[in-house]
Amino acid sequence: MTDAQTKSFATDLETLLNNAAKEAGVKGTVTVKANATAGKVDIKSNNDGEDSSFGFVGTTATTVTQGAADTDSFGAVLLSGQSDANKANTVDATMKVNSTIANGSSFTMTINGTEVKATTTAAINEGDTLKSAATQLQTDIQTAVGKYNAAMGTNLTATDFTVTANKDGSLSVEYSGDEEITFSFGEYTDSTTGTTGTTASKLGLTNKTSGSSTSNKGITLQIGANEGQTMNFTLDEMSADALGVAGKNVDLSTQDSAQKATTAIDAAIKKVSAARGQMGAVQNRLEHTINNLDTASENLQTAESRIRDTDMAEEMVNYSKNSILAQAGQSMLAQANQANQGVLTLLQ
Repeated sequence: MTDAQTKSFATDLETLLNNAAKEAGVKGTVTVKANATAGKVDIKSNNDGEDSSFGFVGTTATTVTQGAADTDSFGAVLLSGQSDANKANTVDATMKVNSTIANGSSFTMTINGTEVKATTTAAINEGDTLKSAATQLQTDIQTAVGKYNAAMGTNLTATDFTVTANKDGSLSVEYSGDEEITFSFGEYTDSTTGTTGTTASKLGLTNKTSGSSTSNKGITLQIGANEGQTMNFTLDEMSADALGVAGKNVDLSTQDSAQKATTAIDAAIKKVSAARGQMGAVQNRLEHTINNLDTASENLQTAESRIRDTDMAEEMVNYSKNSILAQAGQSMLAQANQANQGVLTLLQ
C-alpha cells in the first residue's frame, strides 16, 4: 500500500471500530493512525489501557511485474474468446510498467493463418502507466491489421481491435467486428540476420493460445422462393454470466450487496423480456410468411391440377374450330376490301 492508501485504510478502520463498539454497547472509542515508517496501523484506545498495533501485507503490488510467465503481470493478455471477468474492474492509475520495450521493436500477428509484422511505433518505458501501455499496444496492433488488409485485400476494421488494461495487471486484446476471424501473436525473426526478438514474450503475447472471435451476426433464413427473400435475427447470450446474475454478482450477505443484487436481477429480467419480445416478433413474421407460402402453394397445385385434367382431344377440336373461324374471317375481310376497290375502279 502507498502512504495515501494506508491513511485512508486507517480512517475507514477507525470509523468501523467505533461504530461497531457503539452498536455493541461498549463504552469508549479508539483512534486509528497510519504508521508509515513502521508500515503498520496503530490503534490507540481513548480510555485507560494498553495500546496495540498490527501490520499488513498487500496481496497485489501496485507496480506490475513484467514477464510472460506470470498471468498477473503486465502483458498477460486475455485473447478474445477467453475470460474477460476483469473488464468490470477499475484499473488503478498507480499501476506502472517496470521494464522498457524500445521503439521499433517487432513481433508478429497472425490473422486467419496469415502472418504480418507488427512494430512498436513508440517506446514503452519503465514507469509508464499500464493504461498508456495498453493504448500504445492497441495502436501497433491496429497498424498491423492495416498491413493484413493491404496484403490480403480484405477490409477488416482496424479500430475493432482494442486493448484494455485490467485491474489485475493484465491486458485484454479484443475484436468486436462482424467478421469471423482467429488471431494470435508470436516472436518476429529477422530474415537477414536470423535473430528472433523477445518483444512478444515481454508483452506476454506468446504464452496464450490463439484467440478467436465469432461475432454475433445472427441467423439468416430463406423465407421465399426468390433471391433476397431472407430474414435475419440475432439473440444475445442469455446465460447467468452474460446477464450478470451469476456467482458473486448476487450476494445477499449485506443490505448493500442485496440491493445491488436486486438491481442486477431487475436488469436481467428486463433484458430477457426484451429478448422474448424480439423473438415473438420474429415468430409472428415467420407465421405470416408461412401462411402466404401455403396460399401460393395451394394456388400452384390448383393450376397444375387443371392442366393435368385437361381433355386433350376436346381441346384440339376447339383449337381447330377456332383456327378455321379465324381463317374464314380473314378471307371475308379480304374479299370485302377487294369489293371496295372494284367500286372505286368503276368510278374512275
